[in-house]
Amino acid sequence: MDITLRPGRPEDTTTCGAICYEAFKAIAIQYNFPPDFSLREVAVELLSLSLCLWHSGFYTVVTEADDRIVVSNVMDERSAIAGLGLITGQG
Repeated sequence: MDITLRPGRPEDTTTCGAICYEAFKAIAIQYNFPPDFSLREVAVELLSLSLCLWHSGFYTVVTEADDRIVVSNVMDERSAIAGLGLITGQG
C-alpha cells in the first residue's frame, strides 16, 4: 500500500466532507448520540467553509492510500494559538 501525505486542495472538499460525515455518524451511532450532521451535504459545506481549503489561515493535510483520500486534518492558524479540528478518517 502506497501512503502519501499532501496539502489539501479545493477539489478534495467533497471527498473530505463525505469522510467527515461517515466518521462522525459512526461515532454517534456507536454511542447512541444524535448525529453531528443531518446530511452528508452539511459536512461537505462545513469543510468547504471551515476547512477553508482555499483560505490561507487554515492548513489542511490529507492522507492518501493507493491514490484514495482516507484521512483529513485541519489546523486553524488564524491566531497565536493554533487549533486542530475535524480529524477524520476511514478504514
